[in-house]
Amino acid sequence: MRSFVSSSFSMHFLLILLISLFFTANGLSAEMTMKSVLDRIHENEVLYEDIDVRIDIDYSRKYQKTPKQTKTKQTTIPKGRIITQYENSIWYVGQQGKYRIEKKSDRKFEDGDSDERIEYKMFDGENSKLLSQKLIVNLIKGFSGDKKQVRPHTLFFINTIKFGADLSTYLSGHEAIAAASIGDWDERKKLQVEYKGTADFKGLKCHEVWVTTFIGDRPFLRWEIWLAAQKNFIPVRVFNYTFSFSRDLPVGEAEVLNWIEIKPGIWFPKEAVFTAYDKFQIKREKKKTVRWTERFTTEHVSLDPHYDLSFFQNLEIPDGALIYEIEDDEIVKSYRHNALSDPKVAAAPVTRWWENPFVIVNVIFVLMVIIYLAWKRLQKINAPAEQKI
Repeated sequence: MRSFVSSSFSMHFLLILLISLFFTANGLSAEMTMKSVLDRIHENEVLYEDIDVRIDIDYSRKYQKTPKQTKTKQTTIPKGRIITQYENSIWYVGQQGKYRIEKKSDRKFEDGDSDERIEYKMFDGENSKLLSQKLIVNLIKGFSGDKKQVRPHTLFFINTIKFGADLSTYLSGHEAIAAASIGDWDERKKLQVEYKGTADFKGLKCHEVWVTTFIGDRPFLRWEIWLAAQKNFIPVRVFNYTFSFSRDLPVGEAEVLNWIEIKPGIWFPKEAVFTAYDKFQIKREKKKTVRWTERFTTEHVSLDPHYDLSFFQNLEIPDGALIYEIEDDEIVKSYRHNALSDPKVAAAPVTRWWENPFVIVNVIFVLMVIIYLAWKRLQKINAPAEQKI
């Protein structure tokens, strides 16, 4: 009898332990804290460090009447340069600390005009290279990151926050972002990060985190991020509030529509959409009217990239491209690529007269002399004629 009770107790204890481990492994523990959420995000971000992924981003702007403006200083974008639609393609490869990214964009404007853009950036483990608009090249000593590296945890923020850091870093607060940010981080900004508990979304158990941005003591926007525990703590739902328009209605929201299971237990958003609303209608009418949408589609994703070192080094530079060599954020040399047949001339620094202080001073001096002589001549012409006695 004693043996039966002991065996029954052991089985009961083992069952409880297994259930506890299951919920803990899936991040569903009711005792989660902000620190434990950060730990789980970081643990999952590491799974995607080596990645080969290509995504398409389709932007579509809905027609909306411009709100009435007072007859004061002009603040609207000049007509004809408002983007109504664009199709972006981003191919990103991260491999053992190296990376290569190719960004292509086809844009259409309100006046019917259109353009195409292409940009390459890479890091080979020692140096970085950038080719922008087929005209400008940066040869950078050391590491230089890119704000549009494709990661599942920051997919929704590629064209919004643009902080150039991992989600776990962003949720760690102001100091962590300032230290790790690739882009310019406004030192006036302070973040308040709060863990708000669990919620359900489309059958997924989520951990809800609020990130409120302050300037001084004044809160001016908030992101509400829903992290799907069963999907590697990837944001599955996001709300964006701008308090100057409304504290109750979001000016933007996003959600993952479909998923790809890359490997057993490792997920990536297949389709996602970000919807932005007309802020002025939200403020005036308390109504959400779609202003624009951004749809993300994953065309290819793999966690096993195998590229030669040359893939992260080779950059085809067109003739005539302006090249800047950069060290410690300073331009140390500039020239045009194969601009002239004479290598000495081609390698000479690129200078413009308006960038040379000595030339500017001399030009100003000459202009002042010309103005003075013209003024003296005008005075002489307008002077009354002398009368002879």
